[in-house]
Amino acid sequence: MIINLSKTFCASIASLWLLLSITSCSSNDNYSSHTVQSKDKLISCDKKRNGEIWLVLENKQEYHCIDVPWILQATLSISATQGSKITLETISAYLEEAETNKKDSSESSSSEYSSSSIQKLSSSSIKSSSSFVSSSSLDSIVTDSTIQDSTLADSLSDTLCANVPAGMMCDKRDGTLYPLVKIGRQVWFAKNLNFDVSGSYCYENKTANCTKFGRLYTWAVAMALPTNYNNELAGNLLNKPLQGICPEGYHVPSFEDFQILADFVDKANEDEGIGTSLKTTEVWNQVENIAIGTNRFGFSALPAGQRTPNGQFNSLGDDQSFWIAEESHSGNQASYWNLYSENDKFIGTYVNSKNYAYSVRCVKH
Repeated sequence: MIINLSKTFCASIASLWLLLSITSCSSNDNYSSHTVQSKDKLISCDKKRNGEIWLVLENKQEYHCIDVPWILQATLSISATQGSKITLETISAYLEEAETNKKDSSESSSSEYSSSSIQKLSSSSIKSSSSFVSSSSLDSIVTDSTIQDSTLADSLSDTLCANVPAGMMCDKRDGTLYPLVKIGRQVWFAKNLNFDVSGSYCYENKTANCTKFGRLYTWAVAMALPTNYNNELAGNLLNKPLQGICPEGYHVPSFEDFQILADFVDKANEDEGIGTSLKTTEVWNQVENIAIGTNRFGFSALPAGQRTPNGQFNSLGDDQSFWIAEESHSGNQASYWNLYSENDKFIGTYVNSKNYAYSVRCVKH
């Protein structure tokens, strides 16, 4: 078996674990009452059946009822024989072995591995369980022929982002779904970015806050630049539109992107404050004489707070700051747009240290 895993080593672990976590409850026993002859015989996937797994006999594929749509686990084969549970530890060990073997064979000019350089997971490294994924399932992810990293990554991405509901965008890097909203002629994420990368943070280091408010990024990380650019000018590296940390097809907003948004909202919001129109109706701390958010256009701005350069978290419930693909004349400062609980404005004239961690709201090219 020949494989090249160097470029997507860490991403592969995360993607495989997410993929396998969905299927960790599958077993041969599940199919005794959940089998149909053909796909068109699948009954409706509704909330009552959420989590059920059905086997389609004609193509030997399993379908999962997950949040209403049927999801095809095309990368996991169905085996008639009892398999073994694949855990995060075994996947990690497998990929680490592949990476080690690649380094050991670095003298070769080929980017491929020889079939003898990687061994499949041994039975001793796989723990038995009442929940099974067949050992041949791994072969459907890692094939017996030579494959490139991009092939594996694309396969996993297609599986993670299968059957994306209308009005949603799926980040193929980790399978996260984001609602989209069209405001004027722009298409925005209706949720802050929550892509986990070094240099990003959950408020107070709590995962639940990332899920609700998105992650907080230092400026250079938001721009997908080396962290030294938190303290020096990036200059010509800020080509626009700048994808930065956003998924393919989307970019970190420029000053102009947010200005277009603000101008449209100002003309169409029946004379309420721009900030009022963009804020959610809940979560924000209420201040006397300041209007409650209306979320009139579905932008759904939440008060995500911030992380200071010395690692302190503050302003959750009061403040929402968005980095933009701009920097000041000082190498260690950059511009951002802000919503605040004590006013009804959306202001884009602020600058601060690039080492603060703020939110990122992606917009379509």
